[in-house]
Amino acid sequence: MPPLSGSAAEVQISKWFAGLSAEQRPLAEAALSLLVSIDPSCEARWSYGSPFVYAYGKIYTFLARDRRGLLLGLAFGAQLDDPQGLLEATDRQLIRHYRVNALADLEREAFLELLGQQLDIAASAARRGESGWTGQVKPKRRR
Repeated sequence: MPPLSGSAAEVQISKWFAGLSAEQRPLAEAALSLLVSIDPSCEARWSYGSPFVYAYGKIYTFLARDRRGLLLGLAFGAQLDDPQGLLEATDRQLIRHYRVNALADLEREAFLELLGQQLDIAASAARRGESGWTGQVKPKRRR
């Protein structure tokens, strides 16, 4: 099923937020608001059972949860320079997760730098008419 956008996505995203705990909901809402505001090209969509943000028509980030809390999936995470080790490896070669436990996690300068790197990858890929995937994977870091 293709990703939903516009009001159809908003309905599904609202339902997803409603299913979150009282602790996770404000974090998820703030995260989505931040991700959509990063660049005018960013758009919230619904895909694969959770909120996604697309930039330049490319998957940019997504919100997810696990038993430990809220995660932001960075679609090009394996390609990012992450000297502070903020990103967690996943079972996907390209994606890395950023764990959000508090609103302050969304304001960390190093995290915002990672989002900027992701945006650069998406913009460059869009200009070339290609996927954001370069095939270059940084070593996995487990936390």
